[in-house]
Amino acid sequence: MSHKVIEEECIGCGACDYTCPRDALRKTDSFLGLFIINPLTCDDCGDCIEKCPVWAIVPDPDWPVCYGTGCPLRSTRYSSVDCNVWQQRCSACGSPLWRKRASGDEWACPGCGLKLRVRCPRSHRVEEVAEHYPDLADWFEEAAVNSTDFKMLEAEVPGQQSPSTSQLPKSQLPSAR
Repeated sequence: MSHKVIEEECIGCGACDYTCPRDALRKTDSFLGLFIINPLTCDDCGDCIEKCPVWAIVPDPDWPVCYGTGCPLRSTRYSSVDCNVWQQRCSACGSPLWRKRASGDEWACPGCGLKLRVRCPRSHRVEEVAEHYPDLADWFEEAAVNSTDFKMLEAEVPGQQSPSTSQLPKSQLPSAR
């Protein structure tokens, strides 16, 4: 699950922003200079919670969890697919790489011509938050583009070649899990 800043508690000191390894926090344009967390870039590490001197950051159960801590896409329907969301991204379009478990080590990009069906629930929820912070619209938009989107690969059709990371340089391939 992602985290939220309790506005009534936040003192705007920036300790959370300084410690975040993913640059997932931004100061709002409000007079008080409060912070907000972008769930598309937050990887739920919890460093911001530990560094906040007034404990103004708490886990937010309304946010979907990321893959590493129990992605909601991890259901029976998607059990044959792994995503690589917080590791390697496609060098051509920036999308997280996906793979069919049956295909072994071969990762494929859902953003380079494959038909897509599912968006990560985080991207749906961030749209709701972005509406409340119009001054940070560019930041939310950039995160949405860079995470476009944690979508599922369709089943491969026999005899039809799909784009894959075999077309990427070896330096761009993720290590096998």
